[in-house]
Amino acid sequence: MKTARFTVETLIDAPLERVHEQLRDLRNYRDFHPLLIRITELPRDPEDADTQRCEMLERLTLGPFSWRSTYTATMRVVSPTELFAEAWAPARVHLVNRFVLAAEGTGTRLIERVEIEAPGLLLGYAARTAEAAHTEQFERLREAMETPPA
Repeated sequence: MKTARFTVETLIDAPLERVHEQLRDLRNYRDFHPLLIRITELPRDPEDADTQRCEMLERLTLGPFSWRSTYTATMRVVSPTELFAEAWAPARVHLVNRFVLAAEGTGTRLIERVEIEAPGLLLGYAARTAEAAHTEQFERLREAMETPPA
């Protein structure tokens, strides 16, 4: 197994509490994660009721080929300024995400640190795909949170 890391950061012109509320529920990710097709919430573990579990269905592409992939993801609120997520995808791909939020002026600085562990042959593809998707996800989240309701 090999490891890759990347960081995504943005400034969102919205209060920290509102950004935290949007991020802490995995079901919201369908609205701004570019690869996700469907999210199904799974029962919580009675011994870890603070951790949300979901089954995620995404569409992946490589050149002219595309396929659907299902994986399990979890989200745990660590504090009002920190979230911890993990995803376990097929072929032993494991993502660990740490979100840190900080009030900055009237907005929120959002930083996501991602660590991906995957078999050597898959790591490059998994890391490139995840970084591009998470970068677009932050752009979409920022746009959605900064657009006034109609």
